[in-house]
Amino acid sequence: MPPPGRPPESRPTSPRCGLLRTLQADQRPATVEEQQVLARWSGWGAVPAVFDPDRDDSTYVWAREQLAELLDETEWRAARRTTLNAHYTDASVVKVVWDAEQQLGFTGGDVLEPGSGSGNFIAFAPEHARMVGVELDPVTAAISAALYPDARILNEELR
Repeated sequence: MPPPGRPPESRPTSPRCGLLRTLQADQRPATVEEQQVLARWSGWGAVPAVFDPDRDDSTYVWAREQLAELLDETEWRAARRTTLNAHYTDASVVKVVWDAEQQLGFTGGDVLEPGSGSGNFIAFAPEHARMVGVELDPVTAAISAALYPDARILNEELR
């Protein structure tokens, strides 16, 4: 949680990053309770000011310091790079899309989700969909993999 009085925009996803680091260190899957925490991941698009080096006011300094302890240099650069486009499709829209796909005759099979983010399309996929998510940001990809262990999550560029 941010210090009292901080604007909601400055609430980075550091608690989720910390949980992810614990899961990785313990080399274990997330429990149901931990998945509920990870599912609140909003990505980096909500906090671009945290990565803006010109924003040196106290509003974002604490968040930068927390994240600097949790992210390595590669992850930091990836997070900063994705602030522009890390905005995910709302669950209500995802449900409508999947309903439409099923009305058009989709009954299962392989599904590629490019730019899968934290996995909203994976979360609401029909039972017989075999999901493959591609996510450029390594932290978001790892969270998605922890949330959806039955999906194949690739941390790479879609080519």
